[in-house]
Parts: sequence; structure tokens; C-alpha cells
Amino acid sequence: MFDVIAALRSWYRGSVRPLLETLDPKRTESTDADCKRLEDLASAFTEEVPVCFLGQSGIGKSTLINALIDQNLLPHGGIGPLTAQALSVRFGETNGFEVKYHSPGRVVRLAFALGQTHRAKLRKEGREAKQLSNLDLLDAVEQEDRDDFAPPPVEGEDNPQIERNRELIKQATLMIAGRPDAERELPYLIDRLREMVGKAPILETECLQEDHSRVNQIRECLVLGQKKEWFRCLQTSAGFRAALHEHATGFLAPIIRELVVRWNRDLLQRGIVLVDLPGVGIAGDVHARVTEEYIREKAKVVVLVVSVRGVTKPDADLLRTSGFLNRLLHSVDDPEADPVQLMTVVVRADDAADALRAGDTSRSKRQHFVDVCTAAVQNTTAQLREQLAEAWRTDETLSQTKQEVLDRIIKNLQVHPLSAVQYRRFLAGDEDNPPFIKDAEESNLPKFRCSLTELADSLNQARRAHLEQARNLFFSNLTGSLRLIREQWQQDARAQEEAEVLARNLKAFLEPIREEFHTRRGEFRAFLRETIPSEIEKLVLEARDSARPAIRRYVNSLEGVSWATLRAAVRRGGVFAGARHIDLPQDFALRFEEPLAEIWGKNLLQLIRKRTKAYADDCVTLVEQIFDWAKNGGAHVKTTLLEAQRDQIKADAQQLTAVEGTDRRTA
Repeated sequence: MFDVIAALRSWYRGSVRPLLETLDPKRTESTDADCKRLEDLASAFTEEVPVCFLGQSGIGKSTLINALIDQNLLPHGGIGPLTAQALSVRFGETNGFEVKYHSPGRVVRLAFALGQTHRAKLRKEGREAKQLSNLDLLDAVEQEDRDDFAPPPVEGEDNPQIERNRELIKQATLMIAGRPDAERELPYLIDRLREMVGKAPILETECLQEDHSRVNQIRECLVLGQKKEWFRCLQTSAGFRAALHEHATGFLAPIIRELVVRWNRDLLQRGIVLVDLPGVGIAGDVHARVTEEYIREKAKVVVLVVSVRGVTKPDADLLRTSGFLNRLLHSVDDPEADPVQLMTVVVRADDAADALRAGDTSRSKRQHFVDVCTAAVQNTTAQLREQLAEAWRTDETLSQTKQEVLDRIIKNLQVHPLSAVQYRRFLAGDEDNPPFIKDAEESNLPKFRCSLTELADSLNQARRAHLEQARNLFFSNLTGSLRLIREQWQQDARAQEEAEVLARNLKAFLEPIREEFHTRRGEFRAFLRETIPSEIEKLVLEARDSARPAIRRYVNSLEGVSWATLRAAVRRGGVFAGARHIDLPQDFALRFEEPLAEIWGKNLLQLIRKRTKAYADDCVTLVEQIFDWAKNGGAHVKTTLLEAQRDQIKADAQQLTAVEGTDRRTA
């Protein structure tokens, strides 16, 4: 297909375009745009299908991904808020991983924050707070990032900044000592962070011998990060698994910008990319940024991983705050324009079977497992509908558009209760802890893997069909233009008197049609120049009014939250108040975006599509009338020119519809 597109593009630029410039220059600009759009579609075409795994921290996403690729590859049982990064597993001919590090600015920010904490601690103890000369650290930071290094002061004990500071200390301790619970004093941490970015210690501490290698390795990694270079490690390299663990959940994890594992497996060879996103409970601002980028822009399949207890409020909130629900709202009138599928995987069904077996020994664990999985399918679907409706409603009920989206989610939802643990035990032939299943299929994991491949194949088939349609439309448009030019040449060669006869006969018939065309064209121009801007303004105001109940409901829910927590939620890009994550700017924006996306997708885009199609149909109808008149004896000449013009207008109308759909898919 791509060779055909390249040949078509070459033919247009080398042969057709020069002809259009000479004979029909008005068409050149629009045809150039059509060619560029086809080129962009072809260059952006990919058969990769990002499958993003969402769920609470420690729910077992890494275990599930390991089972899918039949490898105990990804580290699991991570360290929570210190590893808020996405880890993707994609196909590679050679097994290994590659990583891109952050620039030194990440460590400089940490050193600034700990310096602020150190001064506050000294003041609280009544000791003189020695000024830390941290300004020299800015030399290691890009110029445009230098305004980002002024952490707010630490205040009362109820300030959520206190908890954030504890997490930052754990992060620094992990980087320096290799584990977050090691005993290291704050001055020691600050000096080692300075050494990582090439600055001398200022608090009179010396690096412990056991920490030297980590400090030096991070310093080398930050240099690569500043150069934006990839670090690669193959499976054949010594210490491969230890290196992967260090990057994924170990002392290097806090400086990782992007981590990609490449593995040679059939599942991945089909274009599937498994993405382990930060779990619920991960540091709010980092988690939200990483997760939203994937869910809003990259994901084609979203896998919500829940325990056998079912879908919880945090699970539903994650689908909302990640932008998944709003993404569906934006394409509510045309889901195929931005296809994304939700699947739910219920894990730990084997644990539930164990518990049931303890109370009912008349049935085997395997039989209880089947019962648990059967019940989980129905329960999970009902729980997801209930929790999403609760998380998404602004008042007592959902709007009609949100209800449509929710109904579509439930209709297309796939629920897969399974046991990755039993599957791995069966494959490994674990004699010390044997599985209770008798066949790998009984774990339900192969069925889940099969569903992923079917979704990927279906999506790629639709992608190829869409590209082929764009190619055919462009070719049809070109051939229509050439045919029209040919017929115009033939008409110009006619005898003068024959042309005059056609003109006289046509004039009386054409006059009312010409007036009708001018009227329709004027109405469409007025629609574009006047109606659309006013409609946008009206819809934005409607969205504002619609957002008020949701924002009011949200504000009321913050009634018991302290002022210090709310202030920190603004200053620090979000905080946790207990198990709840609060990010006021993001939360307010999300609640305004929902009605805007709802109105935009349901009202404005439908209106534009309807009026555009009506105008195109009007043009085709008017030309059809002239063609029918000529064909039925109104003119004593051949009608091939009119037929060519009619076909060209039809092709233009089809291209206009295709352009709208393409632009929405690539927006």
C-alpha cells in the first residue's frame, strides 16, 4: 500500500500538478492540501496498539504483564510513590531494555526542596539556620527551567507539605543508599545530591563508601539525560535483570524519564505495546501527568485492573481524572474517529477461591475458582456502571450524552477474571506450590491474551482500510480533474456555431439554477462566518453554566479539608488528603471540560457536518439538473463535459467528508 501511495504522490507532483497549475490553477491549492494530508496519514501510520494498564498501586499489573509475555521480567511489589513512571513492553528482535534519563534539573529540584526542609527543621529546633548556597546548582539547570526552584515554606504540622517532604526524603535516600528506609541524615542527603550534579558538598559531610557507586552512576546517567541520549542494556549483558530492577523500581527509578523493555514474543510482534502506568496512590502531580498523557493521546486499549472485590470509587475516579471519559465525550458523535476500548481484568480470583474452599470443602479450589470468575463478570459490570455514574454525575442524574457514553462503555466492555499466578505456576510445573488448575486455559489468561490480539487485529484492519480509502479518494479526485480538463479541451475544439447553440439553449434553463446556487453558497458562507463563531460562543457559555453544578458539588465535597491542604494542592500540583488526591486547578478544569466536550461533540460537530454535507449535496443536485436537461435533449451536443463536472463535484463532496473525519482522527 505504501509503495502505491508513494507512486501516486510522485505522479501527482511530477505530472498532474504542473498541468493543474497551467490549466486549472484554482484547484492546485486544495489538491496540494489533499496530497499533504495523504502523506501525513501514511507517515503517521502505525500498527502499534498501546494497551495501558490502570489500577491501584500493588494490585498486580506487573505480574499480569509478566504472565502475558510468559516471562518473570518486570519487577513487581514496587515502592509506591517513588516510581511514578510508565514502563512499556514492546516487540524487539533482540531482548533488552532502553531508558532515557531526566536532566540534572530533577535532582536540583530535590536538593532545593530538601534544603528548604533542612532550614525549617533547624528553625523549629531553635538553632541557627545556616544559609545553604544552593544557587550554584542552577548552573546545572536549563535556562528556561530556572524559575521553578522556589519550594513553599514548611509550616504547621497539619500541612500536607510535611508528608510530601517525607516522600522526597525517601526518594533521596533511595537514590543514595539504595533503599528508602535506610538511615541517612538530611545534610548528608543534600551533599550527595549536590555531588550528583557536579557540585561540592556544603554541609561538611563525606560520602560513605557503600554509597559511592550509586552517586557516581547517577551522575553519569544525568549526563546522558542532559544530552537526551538513550542507554541500552541487552539480555545477554551481565547483570541484566539486576539493571532492569534498578531502573524500574530501584535507586535509578526517580531519574527515569522513559523506560522501554523490548522482547521477542508473538503477542508483541502483532503490534501490541503493554504499558504499566503508575498506580493509584502514586505521587499526585507526577502520576497525573504521566497517566493523562498516555490515556488521552496514546492508548487504544485501557485495561482497568481490579481485585476480586470489584470496582471501587478510586478506580472510577481514575478513569475520570486520567481523561478517559472526556476522551469518549469528545468523540461521542463518531466513536470510530477516536477508537479506544475499555477492558476490565479481575485479579486474585484464586485467593477468593482459596477462601471459599476453606469454608466449603465439598468443592475443589478449581470449582470455586470457576464460580468466582462467573460471578465476577456480572458483578464487575454492574459495579463499573454504578461507580462511573456516581463519579461522573453533576447533580442527581447523568446528562443524556454522558448516559450514551456510559451505555456504550458497558455494551462494549470486556471483563476478564483470571489468575496470573496459577497460570505461571502451571507453566513452571511448580512442585513445591502446585497450581490447582489442570490446564493453562482454566486460568483464563490465554483468553485475555486472545482478546487483546483480536482487538489489535481489528484496529489495524480499520487503520489500513482508512488509509486505503484516503488513497482511493485522492486518486479519484485526480482522475476526475484530469477527465474534466480533457473534456474542456474537447469542448474548446468544437465549432463556434455549435457552442453558440448550446449557450442560447442553456441560458434560459440555467438562470434560476444559477440564482439558486448563489443563494446556497451565500447561506453556507454566512454559516461559516457568522453562525459558527456565534454558535461556539453560545456553546461555551452553555458549558460554563452546565459546569457550575459539578464545580459546586466538588467544592462542597472539600468542606472538611483544611485551608493549608487546599493551598498546597494549588502550589504543588496536587496533594493527597488521606486516600483522596486533590488538585484544584486540574479538578476544576476537568469539570469544565466535561460539558464543553459534551456540547462540542454532540452539537457543534454534528451541526458542521450536517451543513457541510447539505451544501455539497446541493451542489451535486444542481449540476445533476443541468446534466439531466442536456441528456434529455435540452442541448444538441455531447454531455461528456457536464458529466465530468458532475463527477468532479461528487468527488469533491466525498473528499470534504473524508477530510473532516481524517482531521478529527489526527487532532
